[in-house]
Amino acid sequence: MRNVSTPTSTVPLGTARESTQPLLGTFVTIAVRGLETAQAETAIAKGFAAIERVHSLMSFHSADSDLARVNRAVSGRPVRVAPETFAVLELAHTISKVSSGVFDVTVAPLLVARGMLPPPTHTDADVSKTNARAPDPEACWSDVLLEPPDTVRIRRPLWIDLGGIAKGFAVDLAASEMALAETASWQINAGGDLRVGGSTTHLIALKVPELAGPAVTRDTRPFIELENGSLASSAAGETPVHFLGHDHAAAVAPGFVSVVAKQCAIADALTKVVLAKGKQAASVLAAFDASAYFYSPREGWWISGNQFE
Repeated sequence: MRNVSTPTSTVPLGTARESTQPLLGTFVTIAVRGLETAQAETAIAKGFAAIERVHSLMSFHSADSDLARVNRAVSGRPVRVAPETFAVLELAHTISKVSSGVFDVTVAPLLVARGMLPPPTHTDADVSKTNARAPDPEACWSDVLLEPPDTVRIRRPLWIDLGGIAKGFAVDLAASEMALAETASWQINAGGDLRVGGSTTHLIALKVPELAGPAVTRDTRPFIELENGSLASSAAGETPVHFLGHDHAAAVAPGFVSVVAKQCAIADALTKVVLAKGKQAASVLAAFDASAYFYSPREGWWISGNQFE
């Protein structure tokens, strides 16, 4: 991380195209430079189509999403899902295992109970139709059984919420579908979860709540220089918004973290691990070749990652 006042590289020549759409519960912006207008617009359309697909497949509230079908499934019954949904669940499983259950996509009932996530509107009807039970309070990530290439079973009733990883995955999928040449410069930003590519070094301003205000100038605002990589940020205040999966304890607070990784889905998920474990998350970051920039009002900045050890 550096405080910088001017970009360190030039933007590639070519027409700049940018578009923003409301998706994934936020605003998603895709910007492309270095291509002719028609090429850039085609690439942007492909990117948004990929994000819309993730939105429809992994919605916690849509009754016909893959996620909703898994959440209302009878224990042990196979549920076939799209390759994208299976890939997210598989990555979430890996991160849960490496983090010893700190990251856990089955904490949705806790978030609903605390008023941080609206309950799924289809629950009552589906329970009466399938004789399914309410989520088991002891259910966790290891109760989600994955059978390649596309089958999911649950060991006991549970609710999965992919809000902590699917947004990053959508950004990754959009980047893959756009398949831009190295001569193009591009950025996909989904509410702060972003991925950049091309030969340009992108300067990403970190929106740290405690470091905001008129006293912060371009020369003193914290920036991260990012090239061909991903960044995701998250913050925790005095009121807990993130919880450890294995014991449902509140994440350390207050604090702000940005995680840099190759894949945005990994960066997205690891922000929750760092907020929950603090400096003890170093080994998890190393396992995914990721770096964390953490700000605490009490301790200031600390940085963790393979290149900083």
